[in-house]
Amino acid sequence: MRKLNNKQIVAICAWLAVCVYCVLDRKAFYGTPWNMYDRLGVALITACMTVVFLSDKERQRIQEMIRRKKERKDGKRKKKMNDGKEKTMKIEGVIYPHAYLWKASNKSLKMAETNEREQYYLLMQSLLTAYLAFEAFINSLGECLDPYAWKEEKTFFNQSDYKGIEGKIKRIAENLPEFNFKKGERPYQVIKKAGEFRDLLAHGKPHHYTKEVPDLGHKTDAYEFNWDEHLSLRKVEEGRKAIEEFCESLNSEANAILEERDHPSHPFLDDQLGSWHSI
Repeated sequence: MRKLNNKQIVAICAWLAVCVYCVLDRKAFYGTPWNMYDRLGVALITACMTVVFLSDKERQRIQEMIRRKKERKDGKRKKKMNDGKEKTMKIEGVIYPHAYLWKASNKSLKMAETNEREQYYLLMQSLLTAYLAFEAFINSLGECLDPYAWKEEKTFFNQSDYKGIEGKIKRIAENLPEFNFKKGERPYQVIKKAGEFRDLLAHGKPHHYTKEVPDLGHKTDAYEFNWDEHLSLRKVEEGRKAIEEFCESLNSEANAILEERDHPSHPFLDDQLGSWHSI
């Protein structure tokens, strides 16, 4: 026989009281018929009894039954829609990750300008996503200008002449006679600093340091990270501006070449998130 717990014993007593109340007939004691509140009280106690006596396993079984019933209902609705109530079409599209990443960087920077308490972390997000947008932009533009090299990306950019992001930019520049890639000058040198910040985060290791600080008890600011030099509003804005300038000059040259090839123009950093057409 199943052992009852305290809650179940209390529930049984309450139920018995209700049963006695019903059997003896309230009218005999008080001279009044049952009203809405009496019936509501009986229904409420009945519901409580049901919940108390249901084991966890039984509750799970009932929940599973409800879930399956809902799934069957949803399945019938979808089938009904596909049987002629909703038309479908086949499409082909492209998504530009650099546009999403650049928008994310924009939003983080705007929040950082007004949220001093969380500014450090928002600047970290803004600079990181800005550099990721730069890398994604280079890949997107390269795929338009030199589909073969980017199709064989792992093999082609493993060659000593084309390694890393600089190798990819070099390959793009070879397709753009008017573009002069100056690695040792601004804005690329500023972008390179943002790339160093990205590497510090992507390949994070414990940073060991020693420094002397004022003794302010528990308020002492004793932490120092090797990426702190990158995280100020001025530095992040400078990095983003350099990325914007470099990508704009690269994109304008590329679009001139793409136009000669009768190829659709390539979108800038945040011109559009993607495109699609029916096939």
